[in-house]
Amino acid sequence: MNEKFIKTFGKIYMLSLVSKGHNHGYEILKFLKDNFSIDASAPLIYSILDNLEKDGFISGIWKHKKGKPDKKEFVITEKGAKLLEIARTKIFDISQNMLKNGD
Repeated sequence: MNEKFIKTFGKIYMLSLVSKGHNHGYEILKFLKDNFSIDASAPLIYSILDNLEKDGFISGIWKHKKGKPDKKEFVITEKGAKLLEIARTKIFDISQNMLKNGD
């Protein structure tokens, strides 16, 4: 179920996480595990981040620290922020409708 959940909601949720400062894959993996007990695979997370970057919703920059592995850090783009705002509104409307109708 964890992989299916992430595939279904992953792009929007990861866009939200990047907008809140969770800006690299390992940090997102750790956040999902620590906060939701979701054991997502690293390839899945990095695949979603790569797709978001290719689509122009986030931008990645490689960071180099002496004595540590290189790390790609992401920031949300203007295009990504617009998509996230639309998605948040739609998700809110859907959830309100479900609660109102008892679904």
